[in-house]
Amino acid sequence: MALNKAKVLKAAEKYVVQGKISSAIAEYQKLIKEDPTDLPLVNTLGDLYVRIGNIPEAVKCFTRLAESYDNGGFVVRAIAMYKKVCKTDPSQTQSLSRLADLYVRQGLMSDACFHYLQVAEVLLRKGSFKEAAATLVKTVEVDPENPIIDGRLADVYLKLGQTQQSVRAWHSAAQKCRKKGALAEAEGYLKRASELNESDLQVSLTYAEVISELGRPDEALARLDQIQFHEFNPEILEGQYRIFLRAGRLEDALKTADHLMELDNQYYELHLALSNSYAGRGDLDRAARQVERVLDTALEKGDGIGIENQLKRLLQQDPEHIPTLLQLIRYYSAANLTHNLPGLLEQVGNLYIRKELFAEAASVYSQLARLEPDTLSHR
Repeated sequence: MALNKAKVLKAAEKYVVQGKISSAIAEYQKLIKEDPTDLPLVNTLGDLYVRIGNIPEAVKCFTRLAESYDNGGFVVRAIAMYKKVCKTDPSQTQSLSRLADLYVRQGLMSDACFHYLQVAEVLLRKGSFKEAAATLVKTVEVDPENPIIDGRLADVYLKLGQTQQSVRAWHSAAQKCRKKGALAEAEGYLKRASELNESDLQVSLTYAEVISELGRPDEALARLDQIQFHEFNPEILEGQYRIFLRAGRLEDALKTADHLMELDNQYYELHLALSNSYAGRGDLDRAARQVERVLDTALEKGDGIGIENQLKRLLQQDPEHIPTLLQLIRYYSAANLTHNLPGLLEQVGNLYIRKELFAEAASVYSQLARLEPDTLSHR
């Protein structure tokens, strides 16, 4: 015998008005059994379960709705229903996590992060550290610039006995703080990472850099000196170079740059950075010499543009600085960019004459004459 839907629905509504919720539930169950696709009825049934305090059954109803909406592509409705599940039972980590996933799909990263963190906290209270760590990893992916999440993840890894993962998470938190300019916070994270594994090279390097940026270069250098065979490790030497440069100890930086060049000529760019530092002190002669030292290497590496740009930066400070002009001439000659040479040679020749350096002027004009033999003024 077919179910009289209107009659059953009327009876269910009557029971609700009379406060006979259990009886109303029984009627709604009949209706839903007859037509499982009637989602509004499922929602009403869930609300009635809430009224009698049967939270597990209410959650089943609301979750069924949420999944139906999600499968049908109604993401906004699915979000609303998962929120209803979480409001009904805040310990529903699966629904909280699904809600966060939907926020990611909608591009609402702040909301997603908030709900992933809620999931993690619930899991931590339950002692489910492995699942909490997995959730925090997802949270980091959603909010990759937030060091606090990395720090929380490091704590959880520590509870799991995963020391090296904890070190990595502390280090990541420190790097993000450093990027934001929060150096004191970065130092705190690095201190914890170093206490867990004092032999971790990347932690030691970042720790030294941060200490240096906090204005304690001697302490930073001492930390790097403690690393075994530091004098043969390019990464450590490069870290020392940056600390020397930051502290204004340019001669020490120069020695370190030379040492690195002996190990591998790919470090030629360190001399270009030194050139900038010397120029910042107004010492253009030394600035030009740094370029001179690595010009050939840079050309071999295909970085003529870097050389040209650095020389032009120096000439912005003093357009008549002869050592820099000579290096620019040398660069254009080596790079076969001869169309740039006549003007520069003539400029240098005139500067030599003004300084009464006639022999040098004659040499420059001879070079110019060879370059443009048909120009009478060069003879």
